[in-house]
Amino acid sequence: MLCPSFQRLRLLALLASASFAACSVDSRDIADEPLLATGGSSASSMNGAGASAGAASGSSANGTNSNPGSAERASGAPFIGGATAAESDAGAAPSSDAGAPAAPISGVIVVSGQVVDFYRRPVPNVPVTIGQTTVASDARGQFSIADVAAPYTASLLATYPSGAGTARYGYVYEGLTRTDPTLQIQRGLVERNADFTASIDGADFSDANREAIFAFATPDGSTRAQLDSALGTYTASWTGPTSLTGTAHALLVLRSGTFKEPPVAYEAHQATTFAVSTGVATNIAFDLSPSSIALANVSGSVSGGFSDRGSNLVSLRFADGTVLPLLDDTQRTAAFSYLVPVLPGASLSVAASSGATAPFSLVHRENIAPGQTGVALAIPGPVTLGSPPLGAEVTAATPFTWSSPAQAARTFVWHLEYTDTVQGLFVLTSRTQLTLAELADGFGVPPNTDVYWSVETHGAAPDVDAATGPSGFLDSYVELGDVPDGPTLRDGSFTRSEERAFTVSP
Repeated sequence: MLCPSFQRLRLLALLASASFAACSVDSRDIADEPLLATGGSSASSMNGAGASAGAASGSSANGTNSNPGSAERASGAPFIGGATAAESDAGAAPSSDAGAPAAPISGVIVVSGQVVDFYRRPVPNVPVTIGQTTVASDARGQFSIADVAAPYTASLLATYPSGAGTARYGYVYEGLTRTDPTLQIQRGLVERNADFTASIDGADFSDANREAIFAFATPDGSTRAQLDSALGTYTASWTGPTSLTGTAHALLVLRSGTFKEPPVAYEAHQATTFAVSTGVATNIAFDLSPSSIALANVSGSVSGGFSDRGSNLVSLRFADGTVLPLLDDTQRTAAFSYLVPVLPGASLSVAASSGATAPFSLVHRENIAPGQTGVALAIPGPVTLGSPPLGAEVTAATPFTWSSPAQAARTFVWHLEYTDTVQGLFVLTSRTQLTLAELADGFGVPPNTDVYWSVETHGAAPDVDAATGPSGFLDSYVELGDVPDGPTLRDGSFTRSEERAFTVSP
C-alpha cells in the first residue's frame, strides 16, 4: 500500500526501509506517489480499472515458511526500465500455457489484465505499473492501462502482514506484448486460522506402520496433516474469507515403513463436509473401519536429476481439490511400480525430485489413472549460476548471469531475497543476465545487508507472454515442495538454483 508522505519512492529503497508504514490506497495517494514509475523520474497517474480498488476485500496475506522465497513470495514493483532483449539459448520448448497470443503485438495498445494469487483468486488493491502509469487492481483484481507501447514491462508491489512485521515483495514481468496478462503472485489475501480436531473410529493404530492420511480442501485454500492416532488437534490455515466450507478426506493405509514409505495396503476411506471459521474450533469425525478398496499399480521410469538425494512422490488428487500424499520414496530406482487406491473422482499426481531445498528440481505428471503404465519422468537440471560468485561484493553495474544447459526453460524467475526480513524481488524474464542498475534508479539494498540471489524455472514457457496466460506461471509444487497444491492440473516442472549470498558496495 502507498503512503502519500513518500515522494519519488523507488522499489528497492522501499524494501530497504524498515519504517515504511502501511496506509490505505486511494486515487489521491497514488497521484501523489510515483512509487512505480520506472526510472523514478515521472509522477504516476491513476486511471483505468484500478481507480476504485476494492480495499474492503483486503490486500494482504500472512504466509509462514521457513524457506524465504517459497511460500512467502508475493508480488512486485517496477524495476526493469531498459531493453528486454532475450539472451536465451537456442531450442525453445513449447509453452505449457495455451493462453499466449498467437503472434507478438507491437504498437500502442490498451492492457487490461488481472492480478491473481497462487490459487488464481483475484487480489484487489495492488499497485500495478506500466511505463509511467500506476493503477490499483479493483475488487476483482482487474486493472486497465491505455496508451501502452508494446513490448512493455508490467510490475506490481504487494505488502502484507507476516508474523510481527510486514512482508514487501516486488514482481516484474518484462518483454510483454499481450493485452490481457494474468499477473500471478504467490500471496495477496489475508491469512486465516482455525483449530480443528479430527477423530477416527474403527481403526487399529497398534501397528506403527498404520496411519490415517488426512487433508481437506476448500474453494479458498487447503491444508493437510497426517494422523497416526485416533485423535488429533491441528490448526487449519487458509487465505480469503473468514468462513468457508469444504470437503475433508481420511485414508487409512498400512505402509512398509514408518515414514511415507510406499503403502502395502489401503484399508478404508471416508470423505465428509465441514465448515471452518476464524478462531472457531471445528470437529471432524471419521469412521475408518476396514472396507474394501479397489487397488491398482502405477508404474514408469525416472531419468535425469543431478543429485543422489531425491524422491519419487505420488499423491491422490480428488475432484474437490483435496490432495492426499500417498508416498515419498527416497529409495527409488530407475523403474518404479507403486500400489495405489482406485477411488471415485480421484486421479494421481506422480512426481520425481532431485536435490534438497536449493538447488532443487522436480518434474510431475498429472491426471494419471491408477493402473497406468509407462509414466516417464525426466527430471530437468536447475539453472546454473554464473557471476557474481558466492559472497561477492557487487556494484550496480555487476552482471548477474546464469545459463540453463540442463533444461528446456526459456523463461526465468530471478530472485533476490533478504535473509533477515521478509522482503524480496522477483523478475520474470527471457534474459540470462541483468544488473542492479536496471532494477531501479538507485539501488536500495544498503551495505552489509544480508541478501542472496537465485534463479527459478516453472515449466518451459517460451516467453513471458506465455507465462502470463490465464493459468498463471507458478508450478503446483512450489508451495509445498513434495505435494501438489492449487487448481492447476497440467504437467509441469519446478527448479531452483543454488542460493548465493552477496553484499552491495557502499
